Amino acid sequence: MTRRALMIPLALCLTVLIGGCRPAANTEAPPPDPQPPAHATPDATADVAASTDGWSCVVGDGMHLLAIPAAGGDPRTLFTYAEEPYYRQASVSPDGSRVALLDADQSLHVVSIGDGVAEEIAGALEGGAVRRAAPQFSPDSQWLAWIEDGDLRLRDLEGTVAQITQLGQGGHFAWSPDSQYLAVCLRDEQERGQGLWIVHRSGGDVVQVAPASNDIYAASFPAYSPDGQTIAFSRAWEGGMLCFASAVGEAERLDLGPAFGTLHWLGDSSGVLYDAAANEVETGGIFFCARDADPMPVVEVTALGFDASAAGDLAFVIGDEAPVTISVIEDATGERRSLPERALPLQWARCAWRPDGEAIAAWSEGDEDAALFVGGHEGEFREIFTGVHTFVGWAQQQ
Repeated sequence: MTRRALMIPLALCLTVLIGGCRPAANTEAPPPDPQPPAHATPDATADVAASTDGWSCVVGDGMHLLAIPAAGGDPRTLFTYAEEPYYRQASVSPDGSRVALLDADQSLHVVSIGDGVAEEIAGALEGGAVRRAAPQFSPDSQWLAWIEDGDLRLRDLEGTVAQITQLGQGGHFAWSPDSQYLAVCLRDEQERGQGLWIVHRSGGDVVQVAPASNDIYAASFPAYSPDGQTIAFSRAWEGGMLCFASAVGEAERLDLGPAFGTLHWLGDSSGVLYDAAANEVETGGIFFCARDADPMPVVEVTALGFDASAAGDLAFVIGDEAPVTISVIEDATGERRSLPERALPLQWARCAWRPDGEAIAAWSEGDEDAALFVGGHEGEFREIFTGVHTFVGWAQQQ
């Protein structure tokens, strides 16, 4: 690995790429299932239907990946797994047109949400090799990246380019907003943290932007700011501490306070919203931390599941047994407008904003009775599906 003192500008686009072979694609749409693997609830009201028209929720029911019309209706089967995978790793492209997934044999596929056409991007693995974490599309939806045997691998989805960057033991990673760079968290063979590094999608030099911890509290869950200048991450094992690193230099702010899971940047890049789950030391809750300030509490109760829109609106779940409460705070870091709470017959629920911030999906996972609901900032939630094993994301009809 080569380390440089300064990172090349984010706008710079290197053109030297490693050529690769394009795997044979399945150009025929799969036949429809004779019987839908799960049922939809057809009684969505007109107001919910109007606000969700053209949108779908992509979910897994165990053996299938499905597109569920958010306005109500029958599910469409996008992919049938060879066997029920233990880890259901999948992600939806930012433009909502495709989903990338790992099958039970670790083969990697990209499926068109519109017509169900599937392409195998990388074949099955043998001998205990693994592809760690869900594959991730670039923000422009033109590239796919994943970690395989510790190395970062990329594929140009519109051409025949493949790129392999040997990192050692790559873990969590994130794309820069211009789709040019990736921030990768590294560990050694003993799982000790080796810091946060940046690499261009075409390969080349790997630049360290946050130091190695050399212990189990390794850099995790990186997230680029929308302006591409800063990377938020946590130094975590089961818990974690919030950190910031400059994406254009070597300045950093480390261990600012407990942080767990996904870090949500506001659309103006002013800071991140994140969860600090309760433990023996901390009271927990949802916090906001600006790039140049200390963390401040936004919600001072432990939320089992929460999501933040780019506009800074919060949706979060209180309670673990049915019924749970869905709460929404608009402009959570500014004027704060708390909307009426709504109860849903879910347990251990999670929630996700639609990418445009105009609707919310709420669900529980794990068995044939796990339900998926869709609603807006205010008003009634409607059940649109039962049998959720995993929620992948929102998709919009092209």
